[in-house]
Amino acid sequence: MPKLVFMYEPREAPLWFDRAFGSVLDTVCYDPDTLYASDTVFYYEMYGPFQELIPQQLAAGHRIIFDAKNEHHLSPDKQWVISAFRQHPGQGMFVITGLTPHTITGVNIAATPYWYWIMEHDSFLGYGYNVRPCMPTHEHRFFMQMSQAREERSTLYNILEPVLQYSLHSYKGQGQHLPNDVDPEQVISWQRYMNWDWVNSCDITLVVESHLVDDSFTGITIADNNNSFRFLTEKTYKPIAYGHAFLMAGRQGTLAYIREQGFETFAELWDESYDLLPNYQDRARCIRDTVQAFDSQALSMPVVQEKIAHNQNRFFDTSLVQRLLTSTVVEPVVAFVEAS
Repeated sequence: MPKLVFMYEPREAPLWFDRAFGSVLDTVCYDPDTLYASDTVFYYEMYGPFQELIPQQLAAGHRIIFDAKNEHHLSPDKQWVISAFRQHPGQGMFVITGLTPHTITGVNIAATPYWYWIMEHDSFLGYGYNVRPCMPTHEHRFFMQMSQAREERSTLYNILEPVLQYSLHSYKGQGQHLPNDVDPEQVISWQRYMNWDWVNSCDITLVVESHLVDDSFTGITIADNNNSFRFLTEKTYKPIAYGHAFLMAGRQGTLAYIREQGFETFAELWDESYDLLPNYQDRARCIRDTVQAFDSQALSMPVVQEKIAHNQNRFFDTSLVQRLLTSTVVEPVVAFVEAS
């Protein structure tokens, strides 16, 4: 059986990697002093080390898997990998977030729409999201987190200014922090951390996703361009996991994508047609007006509470998450590794 070598520092492979492949493939971390057999497959992460070795490994006849599923596109500084794979047909594979892969002659592409759900399932279990019920005190109308400053986020922030008085929010890039927040230097995966006082003090969450404008990224997508806006991160899965109804500041059609994954959204609480507006500033204005008019008493409707419970149960369904990991990541990788 071919060996799958994870190109990371010894003993630093992510926990999901061994869980996913350890029982079905011969997997080890890379050792620069080892001479690997010709059928060895090297597995790289988009932001991991040793990528300068890819050209020589391809030239030696090895196969390469390039894992870019933390993104839905390849940034400009990574597009050389496509060229390298094209020069060695059949030896390269990408794993990317998306519904369906593009076709690149001579290159294998596996697309997974569920990666952040899979990943956050583990991290949110680690933070105890599944055992800490939300107990709202109704101090704030909505909860909102933003970190890195971006032009479209600042535009959203300015549009929301009249209703920020009703919120508990952060925009770290502009110096606005949450009370009793953690030091990112001291906490692993600080983006996933949640202080339950924040959650309990707010009625709902306004999710601000990574991209608000459909063309707001640079790079090349290797998933279906028609679905390139469909990219959900931990930001979306947080309120699903901790038990909030949510509004969505994201790309056009994001709510539909959430529903396609089997989760519920909240048309009983507000008009969700804002999500279909093509201009993100128009979407932001509708969100502002929705927050302004929102009555927290509506959260007590049985259908709303049933939807919140459904979302939590689906998100934390460990057997379902394992099936998604297997079908969209493990099986395509195993097929590539075992191909002659």
